[in-house]
Amino acid sequence: MYYLYRLLDESLSPLDPNIPMIFGSGLLTGLVPSAARGNLTSWSPESGVLLDCNAGDYFPSFLRMNGFDHVVLYGKAPAWTLIMIREKFEEGNAYQIAEVYAASGAISDAFDWLDRAFKQRDPGVTHARVNPRFKPLHEDTRWADLLLKIGLDQ
Repeated sequence: MYYLYRLLDESLSPLDPNIPMIFGSGLLTGLVPSAARGNLTSWSPESGVLLDCNAGDYFPSFLRMNGFDHVVLYGKAPAWTLIMIREKFEEGNAYQIAEVYAASGAISDAFDWLDRAFKQRDPGVTHARVNPRFKPLHEDTRWADLLLKIGLDQ
C-alpha cells in the first residue's frame, strides 16, 4: 500500500493505463520454508477503493529468489504478454516457459523453449505428449520431430 500511495495519481480513473499494478513478495517469502505469500496492489475499478489482494503461489518466491521485492507495472499491452525475470529463472524452468508460449500461440518460441528444456534434461518434457497446453503445437511438423528426440514418439 505504501508504494501505491506514493505512485498513485488520484486525478486518473482506476482503469487508466497510468495506474500502477504492484506485485510484491511477502516479508518471509524465500527466507522461511513454505513461506510463499505475495500480494497484488492497485486501485479497484469496481469499488473505487485501493485494493490489496494476498495469495500464496510460486510467483512471489520467484520474485524474491531473483532479487526483487516488488514489480510495478504500468500501461496496457495490446495482447497477452509474458513477463520474464531472466537472471536465475530460465535455468530449470524452460518447460514451464514453453507451456506459457504454447498456450499463448507463440509456437516458435514454445518449440525453442522445449528444446532448451530437453537440453537441460528438464523432467517436465516427459509429459509433453499429454500436456494439453501443447495442443496448439501438434499440427506443426516440428512436433513429431520433438517427440522422436525426447523418445515419446510411440
